[in-house]
Amino acid sequence: MLTPDFTQMTPEHEVEALIAVIKTNDIDILSIPSCNGIFREALNNDVLLAFEQQHNEAEPSTLDEATFSALLQEIVGEMSVSVQLGYPEILTTLKDDYHGEINDQWVATHAKLAYGITVIEVQAHHLARSISDDDHCSGCCSLVYVPGQESLCRIALQTSDWPCVWDEDDYSVSCERFVPIDDEEDNVLPDLD
Repeated sequence: MLTPDFTQMTPEHEVEALIAVIKTNDIDILSIPSCNGIFREALNNDVLLAFEQQHNEAEPSTLDEATFSALLQEIVGEMSVSVQLGYPEILTTLKDDYHGEINDQWVATHAKLAYGITVIEVQAHHLARSISDDDHCSGCCSLVYVPGQESLCRIALQTSDWPCVWDEDDYSVSCERFVPIDDEEDNVLPDLD
């Protein structure tokens, strides 16, 4: 699969993707131990105030762990996910913990930015052609390869013509601009449309 260009992901995109990951997976941020600790420290005074209000100004020293946790859950539960992510340490922790999921979500919702082109755009392009695994082009990193559908050469996008030589059966057989894909990557454009 083509490697997405993650340099196109803005901080706003990253937060949007994180919010989608949290909502899709029904993640309770407070249940994550590191986030729980951050909220405990940041909201300690809010919990104490809520305790005093609910218990007729009782001494904070009478506040036990179970009551503290319940009040903290109540306070955090009233916050939207966006507000919870407004705590910089929470945001940083979750971005680290869900890095892969954030990237997957961003690619799924921003395929055009991630790959520079979408399958629909490849199929609609006047220079798109059918390329099989037997074609010389299929192993080139300049090819935006969509197996079983029309594919597109990035060089052709710049020059308005494919740079390869075609045989009588319409297979590409050579190309002076051929650059082989390496073993760790491929040139397949995922169909996210």
